[in-house]
This record gives sequence, C-alpha cells and structure tokens, in this order.
Amino acid sequence: MSSDKAVIQLGAIPKGERITIMAIAACGSTGTIILRDDSTVYATLEKTNSSIQAQLLGPVSGVYTGANLRLELNISHTSYNIKLKSLVHYLAISDGPGDIKGGAYTVAVEDYTDNDYNDYVISVVSTKKVNS
Repeated sequence: MSSDKAVIQLGAIPKGERITIMAIAACGSTGTIILRDDSTVYATLEKTNSSIQAQLLGPVSGVYTGANLRLELNISHTSYNIKLKSLVHYLAISDGPGDIKGGAYTVAVEDYTDNDYNDYVISVVSTKKVNS
C-alpha cells in the first residue's frame, strides 16, 4: 500500500475566527485530514475503512488562535505512483453592505486516476467569533 501527502494553506481565514471542519469521503482509500496551525491541532478526521459509500467525517469546531492555518492530508491507497490532486475554492461570506463576516473553503481531492474529484470533499468554514 502506498500513501501520498499534501498540505493546503488556508490563508484567507483570520486569526480569532471560529472554524468548523467536516469532510465527505467516498473512496476506497483510508486517510487522515488534519486542520492545524503552527502550534495547535484543531481537528483530526480519519477514514479507517475501504468502503466506497459516502461517509461523513466530523464536524469539529474551534477558534483559530495561531498562525499558518492549513490542512494536512495523508491518504493511503493501493495504487502506486498516484499523486493526490486537489481543487481549492474560497468564498467570502459577506452581508448586504459587503462587510466580511466569515468564509468557506471547499477542497475537492482526487486520489486515483478517474479525475472525478469526489474522493474527499472537505469544507472549512470560518465565522466571526461572538464574544460572550
């Protein structure tokens, strides 16, 4: 069995925002998705079986307090010489006047050769932290 790793930077999310991660895995590979910064691991999502049925991983929430927020992917698969590919999209969440209230990253990961980009679909949503 081989594995491949990837790091995806989430630079548009400002420090101090509430972050939530969840993923859908619909592939035969196993894998670990880590949401972290330079000092804190906010979530570790794991797919531990080879079922191709869609599986929800997460959600997990926290408050981003560090620097260099990123996803670290470690995907194991039975095919050799396959490199992970990903499509990353960011959408700012704003109100009517255009004030940014948060954002959402969607990362679609391809772990095989069919290029359907539905093997792992990861969402990281950020919102302004509400002071209580």
